[in-house]
Amino acid sequence: EPMCGQHACLVKGHEGGVWAMAVCGDTVVSGSTDRSVRVWDIADGRCTHVLWGHTSTVRCCKIVMPRRMPNGEFCPRKPVIVTGSRDMTVRVWWLPSPRRDPPWTGMGANGIGQVNTPQTDPYLLYSWPGHSNSVRAVDGWGRWVVSGSYDSTVRVWDLLTGECRWR
Repeated sequence: EPMCGQHACLVKGHEGGVWAMAVCGDTVVSGSTDRSVRVWDIADGRCTHVLWGHTSTVRCCKIVMPRRMPNGEFCPRKPVIVTGSRDMTVRVWWLPSPRRDPPWTGMGANGIGQVNTPQTDPYLLYSWPGHSNSVRAVDGWGRWVVSGSYDSTVRVWDLLTGECRWR
């Protein structure tokens, strides 16, 4: 166990600067200028999942945990990753478990990251266009995700329907 201030491990994988991070237990999610979102098992320093889809820098990310709704159901059903990008979109993925889910690189046939869709990526839940400039902030609670953009708007998205409910 490293002491405070000691280097525990070095994790490598992104091919550009890391601009966004979120933590949930031993899982770390990072977003980069290389357009990827990576899921790390911080206990052993392994990158277990690489999520592709953004076409520009991933500027922000958040892990949204399930909350009990008034009807007694949980929303989202399991944790999700919400990311915002310079490509003006918000993407939502199921949070892979580094220990339980098989590794995933999201690589295309040519060996590079491809712009995946919910049909080609088992983790991608939504891709939300709508902002007219970079998405710079995302957050969420239960059913709701909010995104803020350099277009001077905040959007409120519904995780149950996938729709933008308010702008």
